[in-house]
Amino acid sequence: IDIPYGSVTTPSVVHLGSYADTYSVKIYKATSLAALGSAHAVVSASLNVIVPRILRISLVPSGGAFNTADTNELLDFGIMSTGAARSLDVRVVTNAGYSVKFSSQNNGVLKHSSPSIATNVPYSLSVNSVPISLASSAVTPVEVAHAGGRTSLSGVAQAVNVVLGDTSTQVAGNYSDVITVTATTLE
Repeated sequence: IDIPYGSVTTPSVVHLGSYADTYSVKIYKATSLAALGSAHAVVSASLNVIVPRILRISLVPSGGAFNTADTNELLDFGIMSTGAARSLDVRVVTNAGYSVKFSSQNNGVLKHSSPSIATNVPYSLSVNSVPISLASSAVTPVEVAHAGGRTSLSGVAQAVNVVLGDTSTQVAGNYSDVITVTATTLE
């Protein structure tokens, strides 16, 4: 019995819920297969299984495969330049629908590593080519993707793209932001 996975040829997660089946076990008394004859006893058996909600998330390089151990991804811009872009995939595996939300620690800007320097570098973020504003997301996370039902074992990929804004007048130094990715089930 292979639960919570579906067909061996096209593996997918099974929808959450309760599953039951009843089958018969026939017992034969024989010294060889040729002497099998009729069943000595027949016993009914029941199988009851509860498939719980499944929700797994993975942050991988663009085009990367789902990996349960990969839940962090660093987008390193090196020496920043206006218009530089980096990308990643958020992959979700579920049997109960999903919602993915982003929350930016700096509300959608890269802040200088020195607290005494107030400059920042703006960036734009899109998910599946749809622009997403993270302007107030430190307090109110922003939903960036959702879907009902179940996924394949490789998950559903949400393509995330980050493009730097104007860097020409910024103070030299290290800039960063942390985006927290949260996934929840819908069913």
